[in-house]
Amino acid sequence: MFLNPVRNTSLFRSAVRFSTSEHFGHRSWSSNAYRTWSASGNARSRAMGMNVMKRPFTMTAVTASLFGFMTNPREILGTSEAGSILREASPAAPTKQPYTLVFVSAEPLNVKRSHWQSWIMYFREAGYDCIDLSIELPKELPEGTTAEQQLSREIAGQMRLASLQRQPVIFLRDEEQKLVSSYLGKGGLLARRGPMSGLVLLHPKGAEAIQEADWPSNTPILIVPKSSNDTQAWTEITASARNAKVLEDEWNEKEGTIKEVERWMRYAGL
Repeated sequence: MFLNPVRNTSLFRSAVRFSTSEHFGHRSWSSNAYRTWSASGNARSRAMGMNVMKRPFTMTAVTASLFGFMTNPREILGTSEAGSILREASPAAPTKQPYTLVFVSAEPLNVKRSHWQSWIMYFREAGYDCIDLSIELPKELPEGTTAEQQLSREIAGQMRLASLQRQPVIFLRDEEQKLVSSYLGKGGLLARRGPMSGLVLLHPKGAEAIQEADWPSNTPILIVPKSSNDTQAWTEITASARNAKVLEDEWNEKEGTIKEVERWMRYAGL
């Protein structure tokens, strides 16, 4: 015996209505009944002095409310002056780059986070994940350790904790050239070298501070002196580094400087 198709459909609809409403204790509402119930509930709430929500309480509303109170990006990220912040590549970037860039700021060396922000913004749009790293000295240095050595260890330790798939490109600037010797190692102690796939040194204050460093022969290194007077000195110091390049900053750290650094990185395979 065959069932009537119309009756079969009716039975199916009845079963679905039972399982989704009556079985779970929900009540079926027509649109008019819901509006009547909602209006009466709002009236009772107003009588009790309660505010009435005009729209559903959704996760979108919650998120918008939270971000409305947090106008400072650093507050949204829940960060402080010390530590590292991951700034992921922009979703609008044409390609995602494989290397992570680490921009180091160090208050003991007068390098602040704000000094790197235009660089981070530019390279995020170019498809790079960026780590905004701030390092500080402990209240007491370990015995036999200089401030520069301790700061270099802080960088290396943070990089190992990050567990990056590839070693990062390190960006240092100004007085942070004092960290290069400790980070690269000296006296043939290559095992102490901090993790890096490349090094960018912006506006170093003096070449004499890192003359003892063991410059890596295969790691790409870019040095951007602030003035033409320093260009020759840095060229001589890095002569043993096969992949080192000295680039004079003709743009005074404007966008032209950043673009030249990006061009060098692409040429170096970074």
